[in-house]
Amino acid sequence: MTIADLGKQVRQLIDLLEKLVSDSLVPRGYFNLKNASTYSDLSVKTLRRLIKERKLEAYRPVRGLIIIHRERLDAYIQSCTQSNRKGRGIKKTN
Repeated sequence: MTIADLGKQVRQLIDLLEKLVSDSLVPRGYFNLKNASTYSDLSVKTLRRLIKERKLEAYRPVRGLIIIHRERLDAYIQSCTQSNRKGRGIKKTN
């Protein structure tokens, strides 16, 4: 086994540990940014922007971890997919 192979295995182990730790810190019914991105088909960058603009509520239980409640994410997606009224909205009366 070469040093390069050992380094690759160490990086894989670190990635696995980070995933396990981040998943264990996220309570049920919540997503971390990566999972919310996959669920909503929005990029992590877009989610961060929405949180910054206060259009989407998020929590930071520990430093370096942002979690989003699934119901809040669903509500935001639902509000964006509602169709707008057509016309000027003025009802004609005879």
